[in-house]
Amino acid sequence: MVVREVFMCACIVAAGFFCVFQNEIEPSVLVSVKVPCVVEAEKIFSKGGYETKNGWLLNEDGEFLYFMIDTLNSTTCEYEFEVKARACGNPVSMELKIEGISFSKIEVEPSYDYLSYRDRVNIKNGIHRFEANLFSGGESGDLEIDSIGVWSIYQAETIASGQGLECLNDENAENGSYLRLTEDGDFFEKQIYSPRECEYTFKIRGKEVQNGTEHSQAMLYVDGFEFGTINVSSESWTFYTLNIILSEGEHVVRVRYTKDVLGRELHIDEFLFGSSSGEFVDIESEEYLLPGLFEAEALPHVGGIADVGSWVLKYDNDMVYFHGRCELSSYYEFGIDAFSYGDTKISLELDGAVLMSWKLNGTSTLRHRAKLDAGLHTILVRFSSGGALGDVSIDKIIVSYAIQGESCNLSGDFSYVVKDITAECGLAAILSKKGDGAHARLFFPESGSYNLSIRAKEDVSGSEHAKGCVLIDGLERGTFDVSRNWRWYSIQIDKIHEGYHNISFLFLNDHYNNSAKTDRNLKIDLFKLSPKKGTTKEEFVIAPCKIEGESLQNVTIYGKEGKLLSKSWVYVKFPESC
Repeated sequence: MVVREVFMCACIVAAGFFCVFQNEIEPSVLVSVKVPCVVEAEKIFSKGGYETKNGWLLNEDGEFLYFMIDTLNSTTCEYEFEVKARACGNPVSMELKIEGISFSKIEVEPSYDYLSYRDRVNIKNGIHRFEANLFSGGESGDLEIDSIGVWSIYQAETIASGQGLECLNDENAENGSYLRLTEDGDFFEKQIYSPRECEYTFKIRGKEVQNGTEHSQAMLYVDGFEFGTINVSSESWTFYTLNIILSEGEHVVRVRYTKDVLGRELHIDEFLFGSSSGEFVDIESEEYLLPGLFEAEALPHVGGIADVGSWVLKYDNDMVYFHGRCELSSYYEFGIDAFSYGDTKISLELDGAVLMSWKLNGTSTLRHRAKLDAGLHTILVRFSSGGALGDVSIDKIIVSYAIQGESCNLSGDFSYVVKDITAECGLAAILSKKGDGAHARLFFPESGSYNLSIRAKEDVSGSEHAKGCVLIDGLERGTFDVSRNWRWYSIQIDKIHEGYHNISFLFLNDHYNNSAKTDRNLKIDLFKLSPKKGTTKEEFVIAPCKIEGESLQNVTIYGKEGKLLSKSWVYVKFPESC
C-alpha cells in the first residue's frame, strides 16, 4: 500500500500557474500525541531555531515549536501545559498558543538549569495544534526548550462520584471550590484514560484541618487495587505526588480518606494526571513535501470510515489531516475532490485557522488559494453536518503551487504580463513575437511519466491558430494549436529521469494584419504538471480464491433525504488472463 506524494517546484507562467508531479513513498502514521504526555523539544516540529545538546534553541522572534495533541479519549476539558525551558542571555517572553490563539505569555529567566513554566487552558475534545513561541522584544535573548508536558486536570466541581462528599466554596481553592472528606472511608473516584503503558504521575492538591498529632492520609486506588498513600501534612493548599505504572486504556481512580479523628478533615480541590518526566513520547512522523497529491484513504484521520478509494466523514469533527513542508514561501492552491450525500459542510484548516468553508450537496471539486511561508504546516479537512443527516466522501487532497506571473521567467523583447479578468489568476502572460517563451527549471522527484497541461488562448489574426511548442531540456515534446477561448492543452511526458529539468513553452507563428489591425498573440494563464495516474489504497486477495462474507469491506452512509445506503466490496487480483 502506497501513498503518492506530490512536489511542485517553481513554474512557468506569467499569470500564475500550477505544477504538480508525484513520487511514490511508503505511507506512515502522522502522529497526533494523545494526552497526557511529555515530548522532547528536539523530537517535535519547529519553525526556526536549531538543536542543542539537550533541547531546541529559538533565537529569533517568531520562531516556535509545535505538535498536535489528541484529547479525544479524555474526560476533562482543562489541561495544564508544562514547558521546561531557560533563557540564554537576557530574559525573554514565551507565548503559548492553541490553534493559533494565544492563551499565555510567560517571562522566562536566564538559568543554568531548565525551569518549569506552566499555564492552563480549556480545550474541546479533538486534535489541536499547540505552539510555544519566542518573543524577545528586541532584546538579545534566546529561548532554549527541553520538553513540553500536557497534564489532564480534574477539579472538585467535576467529580460527582464517591461517598461522603461535600463540595464547598473557598476563594483560595483552585476554581473556588473543594471536596470535603470528614469520615474514615470517605472517597471520590474518577474515570481516566492512559494513552500508553508507562509511568504516570498523580498530583493531588489538598490540605488538612489539623486535630491531633497525626496527619490526614489519602490512599490511592486504581481499578480496585491500592497503589500508595499520601500524607497530607499542611494546613495550606499543597500539591502531593505519587508515581504509578498503568497499562493503556481506561481506569477508575479512587482517592480514599483515612486517619480520621474527631475534628480532622481532608480537603481536596483538584488532581492532575500526567506522564512522568522521563516517559517521553517517541514521535515518528513522515513530512510530506508540498505541493503534493494525497489519497484521503491513506491519510491519518479522526473518525469516519473507509469507502472504495476514499474516506467518508460521517459525524461532526470527523477529519483527515497531514503535515506538509513548503520549500518555498508562495501562494498555494488546495484542491479537494469530494462527494456529499445530502446537505453538508466541510472546512479547510491551515495551522489551526479556518481558510475556507463550503456547503456541499453532490460531487464537488473544491479549490482555495492561500499564502504559505516556507516550513512545516498542518493541513486539515473537517466535517460539519449542522445537525442534518448526510456524509461527505473525500477522495483526494491536492496542494499545488499558484505562482503569480511576475515571478516567472519570460524571454523575448515583446513578452509581458497584463491583467485579464478571464484568467483564473487575474493575470495573463503575453507572448507576442515568434520565439517568445516562458521558462522554468523544475524538480521531478521520481523517474517516470507525467502529464503537462497549459491553460492558454490566442488573439486571432490571419487564417491559422496560434501554435505553442513545449521543450524539455531543449528537446521538443509536443505542439498544439490554440483557440480564441481559454482551454487546457495537455501532453504526456514519458521516461523522464528524476532531478531538475528545464521546461519551456514557445510561441511559434506570429502574425500581424496591418489593414485589419489584428495581431496574433499567445496568452498563457496556468501550467500544471501532474502524475500520469493517481494511487489507490488497495488491499486485495489473489484469484482463484473463496471470499467469506466477513472478509468484505463495507460502508453505511446517509444518502438523499436521510436514506441509509450500504455496500460491500473486496479487491481481487487476477494473476493471469484467461
